[in-house]
Amino acid sequence: MLIDATTESLHPLEQIFFELKYSPTIEMAASLHAMECPKHFPSQKDRVDATRAKMGPDLRSEFNCIARETLGFAPVMDLIDHLERSDIDNIALFLDRLADVDPVEFAYGYFSGLIPKRTIRALLKDPQARIPEGEALGHYFPEKSLRAYFEIQDELRPRIASFLKAYWTDVFAREWDHIGAVEIRRLSEEKHALAAIGHRAYLAGCHAGISVDDDAVRLQKSMGFTIPYRSIKKVEIVISAYVRPHLMMNCFDDVLTIYKGVDMAISDRETSFAEVEKFVKAISSVTKLKILFELNRQEQTTKELAERFDVASSSISEHLKALREAELVYPQRVQNQVYYRFLHENYDAQLTYLKDAFRER
Repeated sequence: MLIDATTESLHPLEQIFFELKYSPTIEMAASLHAMECPKHFPSQKDRVDATRAKMGPDLRSEFNCIARETLGFAPVMDLIDHLERSDIDNIALFLDRLADVDPVEFAYGYFSGLIPKRTIRALLKDPQARIPEGEALGHYFPEKSLRAYFEIQDELRPRIASFLKAYWTDVFAREWDHIGAVEIRRLSEEKHALAAIGHRAYLAGCHAGISVDDDAVRLQKSMGFTIPYRSIKKVEIVISAYVRPHLMMNCFDDVLTIYKGVDMAISDRETSFAEVEKFVKAISSVTKLKILFELNRQEQTTKELAERFDVASSSISEHLKALREAELVYPQRVQNQVYYRFLHENYDAQLTYLKDAFRER
């Protein structure tokens, strides 16, 4: 959801684009990070222990090996966040193609944009090439670990991709069926909060380690970050069931990303029913179902869908708006076109939520 603040607001944050989102793929990586560092995420212990128990011996062994090579999977979260800004494939295709991502782009996202691409190219040719000094880079990626990545990246990249695909297929797809619908509802609540209190108050309330000043946002982790507003074109809030109580973030390519931990307990059943109503309405219309079938086959623009069904683009836009509100489609700009894709994982999660709700009764 993009919210364009009014230009009348005095605070610079109110004039920056905010996007609130969830991502099954990022959440998958977040679960692995919490699983690898359980003492840092005590509130998630029961959840990640239950997930770990569903991993077979071979998958668990591979998890342990890759966790050592990837500093506990935290860089994989930023890698996925970076790639998802331009990738509109479903999760299965995304993971199938992950190993084939350009090595420069892969490393750029993996290292949170802290290494310039020209330096990455040099390190790909010679892992002992000079690395520019940087406080944040040295803090989060010790030089030994950084150079080790470039020594083994030809092997590590496909290994990460293969493991994530197996983990999604064997374990996390079913986890998402249960937490995905709750995150959809939490996202709706977060959007309402943002609209009610504004960008400045919302960002400050995302974590106790965030302070919002007149000229910059300051983030206090194990080290402090000061990010001037002039260097931020977009703020991206990714909600997660796994990251509390830590402040997890990145900032590169003029985008500040905050991974915001949210409570997964559903306390307001009326809010839940309101979100379910959007889903039921979205799949009870013949035209909307036809649109979903088309988008499940291939991502398409509004114009392409209008031509496919021989109806006005304005009519398709109304249907897409309803499907977007139900979190069943996602619009993404590719060059000068906006393509819509079917969020199949969310469709499954909504159905699971409905089935579980009836079992509770």
